[in-house]
Amino acid sequence: MVQYSGAKNISAESAIALFWLILLFSAVNAIANALHQEPEGRKYYYMWLAAPTDVITAKLIYNFLLSIFLTLVAFVTFAVLVGFQLTDYLLFITTAIAGSCGYAFVFTTVGAVASGSKNNASLLAILGMPLVIPLLIFISKLSVASIETAASEQAIQNLFLLLAFDVIIAALALVLFPYLWRD
Repeated sequence: MVQYSGAKNISAESAIALFWLILLFSAVNAIANALHQEPEGRKYYYMWLAAPTDVITAKLIYNFLLSIFLTLVAFVTFAVLVGFQLTDYLLFITTAIAGSCGYAFVFTTVGAVASGSKNNASLLAILGMPLVIPLLIFISKLSVASIETAASEQAIQNLFLLLAFDVIIAALALVLFPYLWRD
């Protein structure tokens, strides 16, 4: 059996950073493709069928579930290939769920804004990256805290800020999408 000795020598912080960056790019790819590859006629069908808040809520839920699935696959892959030395599994699982939720909500919201343009893939990247930076900061701090020690007061505060960020992005999507929908 072949041993991948180089992969086991990665520091825990580097493994966490690599984990979240891979999830970032997989979420961008999966969610962006799901939004801008819909046929034009489907938008009119949705307009006739449902309210705009129902459509964006369904897209948020679907992309959240897709992002959770991607996180689960990446976590299992990383656990097997690299190995995580976590001290606080509950904090990491909560961070993974909230981070996946943040990725899904940010790229669904930005994808909805960018879907009206002709070059929406580049607009998605331009609009999405400034929103992802605070998300990555919270996720990184929480993931490192789950490796180093049990949940501290600072980690709990960062977790609540991450959850507040997710709620704000979802609320922004629910408020903006009906105006974009009419266009």
